[in-house]
Amino acid sequence: MIQSKLITGLGILKAIGKVKLLNKRVPAYCEWEITHYCNMSCSWCSTLTAARNNADDLSSEQALDVIEQLSDLGTQMVHFSGGEPMLRKDLHSLITRAKQKNMMVALTTNGSASSEAMERVLHADMIRVSIDGTEEFHDEQREFKGAFKKAIKTVEFLISKGKKPQIVTFYTNESSYPMITELAKICETLGIQMILNIHVFNGEHGEKAKSYYGWRENDVGSMYLSALGRLRKEFGSAIANPEPFSSIVSSGGLDTYGCRAMDFAINIKADGSVCLPCTQFPQNIKKGDLREIYYSPEADEIHHTQGKKPECSGCLMRCMGSASAMLNLNGQKALFNTYAKNLFFG
Repeated sequence: MIQSKLITGLGILKAIGKVKLLNKRVPAYCEWEITHYCNMSCSWCSTLTAARNNADDLSSEQALDVIEQLSDLGTQMVHFSGGEPMLRKDLHSLITRAKQKNMMVALTTNGSASSEAMERVLHADMIRVSIDGTEEFHDEQREFKGAFKKAIKTVEFLISKGKKPQIVTFYTNESSYPMITELAKICETLGIQMILNIHVFNGEHGEKAKSYYGWRENDVGSMYLSALGRLRKEFGSAIANPEPFSSIVSSGGLDTYGCRAMDFAINIKADGSVCLPCTQFPQNIKKGDLREIYYSPEADEIHHTQGKKPECSGCLMRCMGSASAMLNLNGQKALFNTYAKNLFFG
């Protein structure tokens, strides 16, 4: 286990060197929406589209081939999201294959799967469970009665199996500090960490999503940073933030901070499509050989526009923020303090 993590760590450093010293793009990080399917209906979700629960996902054979291609490209970290990734019956085998390729594997789930299903994915390096707030608020947001209790039960099960899951929650203009505090208390009691994000979408996913766009104008960012500061003072290490995400928020967005999404990451949809430059604002979506797509002339052209398009203004896509932060020293230190210590030494 330790040897595998060291190999991954060295691979990340090698990728950083290629990008910074040789001016090459390396998709060391992969954000993969592994399935269209989900058993909840969060109105703010960026994947809540007409294709939800209807479109075709990659077959097991195709998904395993994608992992082989990612390995050949130099990918060191993969994050399985969705939809609800636990709805893929083969997720455990995909995690196994990625780890055989010395990739670090993270998984974000709504926590609704059975304990038996969760036990099959315990070999993932990091498991995050999404909880939006207190019980009534969470169940209402997800249109799923009992979602909160089941998510907490899943967190407790993971802890009982020696894992250190993280609870991921979002600060929105409907959040209240007391409600977030209740979640922080749960994390403190359980001895785990909470990650606090902000909901920001591009306004294509319903009226509710639109209310988060233009967060800089409605002061959600400053309220978020204030809440985060208070949480850190009150709960200390139980809060996984603030860096590098808080710096991205305080700077006004990833476009101002310095988007490097295409230098260090690749984004894959459930049908195997590659989104360039990212899943949030794709200028080009293609299926096929990953290497050909990632290093195509079209990709090179799009690369020069990352973070510079009008729709990029104020972007707070956290996964792309982390990828971008890997390419500056302060960002690397922040990511190490926030995540890597738990991954490599936990």
